[in-house]
Order: sequence, then C-alpha cells, then structure tokens
Amino acid sequence: MNRVQGNSGPVRLSALVSTYASERYLQGCLESLLGQTRADALEVVVVDACSPEREGELVRAFQHAHPELPITYVRTEAREASSASFRRAIALARGEFVTTANADDRHAPEFTERMLAVLDQRPDVGLVYADTAISNRDNE
Repeated sequence: MNRVQGNSGPVRLSALVSTYASERYLQGCLESLLGQTRADALEVVVVDACSPEREGELVRAFQHAHPELPITYVRTEAREASSASFRRAIALARGEFVTTANADDRHAPEFTERMLAVLDQRPDVGLVYADTAISNRDNE
C-alpha cells in the first residue's frame, strides 16, 4: 500500500473518497470539497483501489497546490471493492465526523459548514445528509 498524507492540522469532518477508474470525475470532486466555506475543518481521504488510471497523479497535484489542506492518498496493491476502500478510509480518518464523497459527487460550497452546524446544534443526532440532485451529464 502506498500512502501519502498532507497537513496534520485539526479536523472536524473527514470526506472519504473511493476511486477506481474515475479519473475523469475526481478533479471535480476534489475541487468541490476543497472549495468549501469551512475547508479549514475538512480533511479528504482518497483510497485508490489500484486504478489503471491516473488518480494518484491528480491527487498529488492537489496536495502540492494546497499544502495547507489535509489530503491523504492511499493506493492499494490490488483492486478492492468500494466497501473495503471506505473501511480503509475510515481507519485513516482523523475527523470527529465522516462523510462519503464518491468521485462523481459534487458538493455545494456550504456543505461542510451546514453539516457541522446541525451536528453541533443537535448532539442527539448521529446522521445528517444533504439534498441530492441527480444529473445524467458528466461532471455537472
């Protein structure tokens, strides 16, 4: 397993990204996560399930361009199911809370801020989720 980690600052929310043959989507996913109004509270954990594409190069470019943001990248030695990749990502996550972020997902800029606000205001709540819009167009 190949692991490259970014900054080690305080983290409230860990966004877990599993990727395999999703290079065409990953940049948009990372841009939407790193463009959060509360990016300071977010870490991104990317598990590359031995993809034949260049997801690793893309993540390393984001790490280089944003050294202040905690972005962890792990590439497995063999292909694994997304459920195994998410379990691996959870084990690496440092956040108080976790969320899945599929490579083809896009997040509204206030996603992290709104999610954390609800969780902070309602300690009795253990699960929050966002509204969803489904598109049939790549990277929309």
